[in-house]
Amino acid sequence: MIEKFRLAEPLFQGQIHECQQFILTFNGAEFKGVYKDDEINWYYPQPTIETDDRVELEIEVFSLMSHLIQ
Repeated sequence: MIEKFRLAEPLFQGQIHECQQFILTFNGAEFKGVYKDDEINWYYPQPTIETDDRVELEIEVFSLMSHLIQ
């Protein structure tokens, strides 16, 4: 489902509000978001796909983040 996935510099690094940024490519479009406390928040534009596909996309992001962030 995800074509490319990479981590970007964490926001607020070293501070209490630190969160990990990520960038992914899906259906040829690039999307960015942040991951913190097992929650994904998308930047604009957000993926505009069917609800079931969006859930599947976010599950894939959760899986990748759990392997990349210890």
